[in-house]
Amino acid sequence: MSGGFVANNTDCDDNDPLEKPGQIWYDDTDNDGYGQTGAATLTQCLRPVGYKAAIELISTTGDCNDNNNTINPAATEVCDGIDNDCDGSTDEGVQTTYFADVDQDGFGNPSSSTQACAQPGGYVTNNTDCDDNDALEKPGQVWYDDSDNDGYGQTGSASITQCLRPTGYRAASELLATSGDCNDNNNTINPAATEVCDGIDNDCDGSTDEGVLTTYYADVDQDGFGNPLGSTQSCTQPGGYVTNNTDCDDNDALEKPGQVWFDDTDNDGYGQTGAASITQCLRPVGYKAAIELISTSGDCNDNNNTINPAATEVCDGIDNDCDGSTDEGVQTTYYADVDQDGFGNPLSSTQSCTQPGGYVTNNTDCDDNDALEKPGQVWYKDNDNDNFGQTGAASITQCLRPVGYRAALELISTTGDCNDSNNAINPAATEVCDGIDNDCDGSTDEGVQTTYYADVDLDGFGNPSSSTMSCAQPGGYVTNNTDCDDNDPLEKPGQVWYKDNDNDNFGQTGAASITQCLRPLGYKAAIELISTTGDCNDSNNTINPAATEVCDGIDNNCNGSTDVADPLHFDTGKPTISCIGQTTLFFNGQTTININQSDLGLVTNDNCGIQSITIAPNSIHISQVGQIIPVHITVTDYKGNSASCTSQVVASGLPVGWSASDDGIGCNAGSQVEHNSNNGVWNVSSTNCSYSSPYTNDIIAFAQHGLCGNGSVTAQVTSITGGLGWAGVTMRENNAAGAKKAQLMTNLSSFSRREFRTTTGAAAYPQQFPSQNRYWLRITRTGNQFAMYISPNGTTWSLSGMQTIVMGNCIEVGLVVTNYNPNSTVTATFANVSVTGGNITKPTINTQEDLFTAADFTILPNPTNGWTNIELGSYGKRDVKMDIYSLQGKLLRSAVINAAKGREEIDLSTFANGMYLIRVTAEGLPDVTKRVVVNSNR
Repeated sequence: MSGGFVANNTDCDDNDPLEKPGQIWYDDTDNDGYGQTGAATLTQCLRPVGYKAAIELISTTGDCNDNNNTINPAATEVCDGIDNDCDGSTDEGVQTTYFADVDQDGFGNPSSSTQACAQPGGYVTNNTDCDDNDALEKPGQVWYDDSDNDGYGQTGSASITQCLRPTGYRAASELLATSGDCNDNNNTINPAATEVCDGIDNDCDGSTDEGVLTTYYADVDQDGFGNPLGSTQSCTQPGGYVTNNTDCDDNDALEKPGQVWFDDTDNDGYGQTGAASITQCLRPVGYKAAIELISTSGDCNDNNNTINPAATEVCDGIDNDCDGSTDEGVQTTYYADVDQDGFGNPLSSTQSCTQPGGYVTNNTDCDDNDALEKPGQVWYKDNDNDNFGQTGAASITQCLRPVGYRAALELISTTGDCNDSNNAINPAATEVCDGIDNDCDGSTDEGVQTTYYADVDLDGFGNPSSSTMSCAQPGGYVTNNTDCDDNDPLEKPGQVWYKDNDNDNFGQTGAASITQCLRPLGYKAAIELISTTGDCNDSNNTINPAATEVCDGIDNNCNGSTDVADPLHFDTGKPTISCIGQTTLFFNGQTTININQSDLGLVTNDNCGIQSITIAPNSIHISQVGQIIPVHITVTDYKGNSASCTSQVVASGLPVGWSASDDGIGCNAGSQVEHNSNNGVWNVSSTNCSYSSPYTNDIIAFAQHGLCGNGSVTAQVTSITGGLGWAGVTMRENNAAGAKKAQLMTNLSSFSRREFRTTTGAAAYPQQFPSQNRYWLRITRTGNQFAMYISPNGTTWSLSGMQTIVMGNCIEVGLVVTNYNPNSTVTATFANVSVTGGNITKPTINTQEDLFTAADFTILPNPTNGWTNIELGSYGKRDVKMDIYSLQGKLLRSAVINAAKGREEIDLSTFANGMYLIRVTAEGLPDVTKRVVVNSNR
């Protein structure tokens, strides 16, 4: 007999070794590996739904609830009121002790507790309360000292942190303030008290009796009137103080309001006769009070304290004793001395008490109009009137002046004049260079001739090697001899030289000048330069402030900026630019792709550098897949010169929400996915992607799409190259090779196959069944229930499998391809691919396609600056209601829309910036609510 054949023909399913005659099946409806306790076994060839063979089970009995796969002997008991581990006891060892919290302060009473799975009302998990009848007495409570019970904590007193209340302490919630009481032994003293005048800081503000004291004024002179500049505040009147402040001088008891003053300017104790008194506080100048005077009247001259009724009459032309008579019996005779030479005129005299000015007691003068003409005068000859007497001439002694003579008092010298006929010649004259003995010293022009020095270059400085003596300066000569080079007018004393090594007429910046007569090598005078500074490179005469800035990496014009950093730089040439004619950008899960310079093969150049590159548009959107988008690139240099080119960008790749990795699932660089946006056809290639027993790790090519919540994935497999592999759809928890999954595939021949992996890393044995030309495949998810459907035409659907698999809310769905053999490449083609999501209604067998539609919509763009689109394709041709709410639940807008057009454009530009809620409802489908952000600044 040949291998693989037997003599009987009694097998009911030759693709499953467990389905055979006489097989005993055990009820495991919840697929947890334990048979139901008390359930009858079935003996038959085909596997009954919800049954397994003993080899597939951990135990053929023991499951006390076969409708829940989390309840079985291997389960862990949890606190839920259920016997999870089927041991006959409920919640054993897993309940929690809770403690009563009567005062609701969050801390429990250790003397009152209960056990429960969930925390009862009025109970907490801790037992640390020290007094469950007082919510303030609890662990960690901070107490503040308020011994006088006035609602204010004592300033500077340390707080106490403990559960029980210390005596005289309060919690912060019982106080007006936890600090501020400056006397905690007196409840009338605190920050809320009113300050009174008692020498105590009643309101604890650091000040005592502020605002309640009386102002008293010093009365130093004790005249009953206070000093406005000397005051004190007190609750009672101090000694030496009064309540008024009207004194004008508190150091003088006579100076006070209402005082009467009498004129005694000369301070002789007598008031001036006829002068009015003055009544005022301050003492007028020259006035006294009556108490200070001998008499308040009687002084006939109040400007002289020797004249008053008590004075003695003397010969002075004054009525000294104020009796009405002057100098009676006391006068003398005096002679006029008009020229004040001490000799009087016998023809002019007067009687007086004292010698009048201009009078003397003798009468011997010969001429009272000339003080020099007087008895005994000596006269000296000075004919030229130059104040020097003539050498050798005799003097004359007499009263009257002889003609041509002067007294010694009028002369500088009574002799010495060597020429009394010329008043410019005398001993006081200055010798001048004129051939005459001007100063009468017996020598002519001595020491007054000048030495002059030749000044050939006319720079004002003479040649020390060439000079002459003269009374007057000859032409071409100067008085100094300090020139170092009489042939160069710039080389002279005090000349300042500036470094100009490159001879470009600009001094070197930062180089020190040299002040000297001779020219240093490489230096120039200021008159030879355009500027004495500014040259930043004195070794190159093309670099200076007058140069033009060009782009050569050098600061040509020495302004501190180089090339384009200098706004004065010179550049009239346009940049050069080149870009490729056409390029393709692929979408692989992105919504938007930014267009980069490298994508366009951009090559630019400019002698002064590129300042900016503008790419317009600078990105493409997934909605543009299949389009050719012209992209304009403009480059601009720092002088505004620009150049442009245009490149055609082909938008290609996978539709929105779809992505693919070269590694697929466990397939090292063997997965390749392509999508034709024009006809919606997918090509998925698998190179060396193959997996076999024990089926714990998948190796497949994979085009994936994220799905959150309930939904479906549908595809029609139209071709598989060479019939060398399997292709279909999948729902899996993630991209890990051993992830939980539900997978439905066909080989476009006799068979289709389903695979379920209910536990991560477990075996997912393929279950083959006849395909019957039904190459439309679909998997739906409703909660943790995964159902598989097949169809020959995409309209009529048949259930081909169902399994409960616990997966997270968000999973990966999509298209899969795998090879029969590892060393091969298989390409499968898919059409009519769709993914729907959003709590779909589970279809009945043979329902129409529209019933598989999932309630879901998208908002693009989001965030939006005002206008946005609501994508409603998953609602088919239904009428839907769209409501827009604020975050506070206020309805802002409502509209009914027919979803057949697929997209509704809405205007939110009148809404303020912020977040809003959009809810879409449709008959027979669950409500869907999503958030949209409005930002007008985008």
